[in-house]
Amino acid sequence: MKRKFCLLFSFIFSLVFCVSGSEHLTTDSVFAASPASAPQEKSLIPGGKCVGVTLSTNGVLVTDISDIVTENGKHLSPAKDAGIKPGDLIKSFNNQETLTVSQLNSAIRSSKGKSSKLKLVRNGCEREVLITPQLSQTDKNFKIGAWVKDAASGIGTVTFYDPETKTFAALGHGICDSETGEIFNIDTGNIFSSSIVSVNKGEKGIPGELCGIFEEDGPVLGEITNNELSGIFGTTQENFLKNVNRVPIMKRKDVSLGKAYIFSNIEGNKVEKFDIEILRIMPNKLSPQKGMVIKITDQNLINKTGGIVRGMSGSPILQNGKIVGAVTHVFVNDPTRGYGIFIEDMMTF
Repeated sequence: MKRKFCLLFSFIFSLVFCVSGSEHLTTDSVFAASPASAPQEKSLIPGGKCVGVTLSTNGVLVTDISDIVTENGKHLSPAKDAGIKPGDLIKSFNNQETLTVSQLNSAIRSSKGKSSKLKLVRNGCEREVLITPQLSQTDKNFKIGAWVKDAASGIGTVTFYDPETKTFAALGHGICDSETGEIFNIDTGNIFSSSIVSVNKGEKGIPGELCGIFEEDGPVLGEITNNELSGIFGTTQENFLKNVNRVPIMKRKDVSLGKAYIFSNIEGNKVEKFDIEILRIMPNKLSPQKGMVIKITDQNLINKTGGIVRGMSGSPILQNGKIVGAVTHVFVNDPTRGYGIFIEDMMTF
């Protein structure tokens, strides 16, 4: 099934980078960077390509709590009464495993309104609560008064591919639920080939976004194994980036203020090079996703996107032919500026 997404997951605030003088590169082209000069120096193949992403949770994620209007007109919330909170991951209901929303609904209906045992995970700790489903006046089904989800999908940008380990990294930040802000606890996930069909330009106070399409039933490019604060990570059997040259990584201590560039995919499946400027190296004590401040200087990119837009998170940042890191966030009041994560923080999640 082909699906269209404006921005990158509906629940992540993603962003990007920077700017001036653009150079077009196709996904079949070779990035103009020399291989690592020393054999002991770690090298990677830079990304910049947008991919479709699908994730499923290891359980059912609670995103919000609500009331149920019962048959006698009362407003009740069994979930709230049981102490369930947004961000909780429901694992079972009356000892029935609930990995999907459908399985949870079936288990709730089977309870016939009797007091039931619900097992959940909160902040990594498992707990069990008692809950009594109520019959809804609206649709005559038993409910617990919780909004839940078991999957997510969208588009995101690949940061690098490591041919030695056949692994990839993307986004530069974790995928979080929009209501809870919690990292999406994944069970399985895949990436697919995608194409950018349009761009909603960013303006001061209004983040822009990429609109892309991909086929969830199409060929799988890779399997997502981890959703971490520093990005999503996975394995693949082939280099889907189609670039032949590796480039060395640059350690944080060697990064300098000034000119740099990014690779990004803002039209079709083309990967392009855009100039940027690194304005500031942030203190180590701040979050890894905000390791540096960057500014768009490429007028071509500004004309097309307004600057950093949602969906560009993960675009690799390079300086002097080495991978420095990836774009992560945009400044809402100035879409030409944003944050980046250092490559070292993405390689040690």
